[in-house]
Amino acid sequence: MRIKPLKYNQNTSLAAAVGVSSLLDATLISGGVAIATVGCFIIQAEVNALRWRDDGTSPTASVGNIIPAGQSLVVYRPQFANFKVIETAASSKANVVAYTGDGPTQIPPGFGGTVTGTVTSTPAASEVHLGEVGGRVAQIAAAQFTRPNDTTAYTAADLVANNTAGTSVVPLSFIAARVAAGNFKVKRCTVKKSTNVVTAATFNLHLFSTTPVLGGGAGTGDNAAFATAVTGGAAQYLGKLTVAAMQAFADGASGQGAPATGTELNVKLASGQTIFGLLEVTGAYVPGAQETFDVSIEVELN
Repeated sequence: MRIKPLKYNQNTSLAAAVGVSSLLDATLISGGVAIATVGCFIIQAEVNALRWRDDGTSPTASVGNIIPAGQSLVVYRPQFANFKVIETAASSKANVVAYTGDGPTQIPPGFGGTVTGTVTSTPAASEVHLGEVGGRVAQIAAAQFTRPNDTTAYTAADLVANNTAGTSVVPLSFIAARVAAGNFKVKRCTVKKSTNVVTAATFNLHLFSTTPVLGGGAGTGDNAAFATAVTGGAAQYLGKLTVAAMQAFADGASGQGAPATGTELNVKLASGQTIFGLLEVTGAYVPGAQETFDVSIEVELN
């Protein structure tokens, strides 16, 4: 069907909810119903916002879908029978143009907005992407801890942590997902420490989807064998990233790590946005007393 505009009408009697028969030009109404040639109409709110409903219940000044002032809505013939609109404040105007067929492909000049059949809104964060192509890499803020006040040498495969008692160890935490129960890819990690000793300063960063379980009492935390210290977490284990070397600087040392297997860790959380980490030394490293570690991860958000 060829589409063409029919008639314009401006309605200023909007204190009570009005239907299609009041909105359209009188020549387009027969017996209280829009004539068959009217396929749709565009309604524009002027001065104040309007509220509308098409579910058979009349809108009120405070309840209903909004057409902001200066914006427009396309209303199609199947909606006509139940469509009603009302002003949100006095002196509002409804500018209406009726069309044949299924309506225009865009809002005509002067009517403002880009709404076609619904009111423009900002979608909430979710896994539904609108126009996004590819991933976005983000550096997750560093998680920091200070190891105990000793210089006891580590043995390869020892836990590096904030306390020698397992029950007092605080795992690293990273808010990695964009939304709750989201998915992402862990690409790399960065480990920075406050001393510049790099001999045997090699590490694994182990990641978990929930807080890992550590043993209790003294000797089950920092400087304990990682396999002994961590007593639970197999079901939540995501994988590890290996820092094979560090670069020394005057004020500390820094190194980057990659997944031990493959090029990335693919993660889908069951809930929440946070993942957790524990640091394992892979060499006979001699630490500094109260040495601080800053650990960050690089993720590709979906």
